[in-house]
Formats: sequence, structure tokens, C-alpha cells
Amino acid sequence: ANYSPDRLELKDASLQWRNQEVTASGSIGLGSTSAPLHLEALLERVSIPEIVSLYGIHPEIRGTASGKLNVSGSLSSPVGNLAITMDQLQAYGEPLGQLTSEVTWQNKKVVLNHLRLEKPQPTGNGIAEGQGILDLASREYELQLDAKNLQASTLQVPGDVCLVGRFGFKATGKGTFDNPSFQLK
Repeated sequence: ANYSPDRLELKDASLQWRNQEVTASGSIGLGSTSAPLHLEALLERVSIPEIVSLYGIHPEIRGTASGKLNVSGSLSSPVGNLAITMDQLQAYGEPLGQLTSEVTWQNKKVVLNHLRLEKPQPTGNGIAEGQGILDLASREYELQLDAKNLQASTLQVPGDVCLVGRFGFKATGKGTFDNPSFQLK
């Protein structure tokens, strides 16, 4: 890293923990809140169980995650974009396949531009897709999630209950944190 009173520059910074690694590079203007900001961080094939265990959570989830984070703008008005892919995803014994998502953050709004789960199955892939928006200033949100042809064959939920079958659903939500509203069909 290079430091001066008006700028911090990172060149190939690396954070490692339990054989997991995140790399970052970029620069942060330090002269004022309107100084430019440009950061890029990459993670490749990190273990999802290792990452969530950082928070003391030990869910029944397996797989790897890869992602890219870009942050630009300024300290007072940052713009962020996060793209994540989770491969060989498995939850509670059920293979789920691949999950991809892209999230944007700008003007105190978090936008889930794209969320897609593609679950390989003998009778054709099951698909779940969604999108949404969260306005942090007004505390309003809107989301939708649609799933088609999802089949559970080895899903073992807590309480030793095994769920088997085919399902689809449409979930929507629109409201505020103080007055939430959700529908599931």
C-alpha cells in the first residue's frame, strides 16, 4: 500500500484466513468526502461454510463462492456493484446447483438486479429467479422471487424431517420495515 495525506493506494492487497483468500486493489482519496474512490476486490472459490463460520453460524450449507466487488464514486457518494456465483451449492443434504446474483448500491439504495438458482435435476433444471430493491433512506423495499420445477429428493430439514416432491412458487413483497407485506403463492 502507498499512503499520502490525500490518497491511499492498494496494490494487490490480500486477506487470507483458513486457506480462503480475498484480493483487492484500488485507491481511496483522503483529502475530502468528495475525493475519488476506486476499489476492486476478488474472491475465488472460497468455502461457504468457512466464511459463514466467521459469524458463529454453522448452517447445513456447502459449496464455494466466487465474486467481484467494484466500488467507485466518492466517500460521500459511493457506487458499488457486487457479482457473486456460488457453485456446487448444497443445503440440508439437497444439491441446489449454481446461484448467481448481482447487487448494486447507489444513493442509499440496494438493488438486487439479478438472482438466479439453477438446480440440475433428471427431469430438467429447476429455476428460481428474483429481483428487488431496498431504499435505506425511506426503509422501503420491493422484491419478487419466482421458482419453477424445483424438485427435492434428499432435503433433510431440522427435526429429522425429509421433504420430497416438486414445487414452484411466486413470492412478492412491497412495504416498509415498519409495515412489511409479503405474498406467497
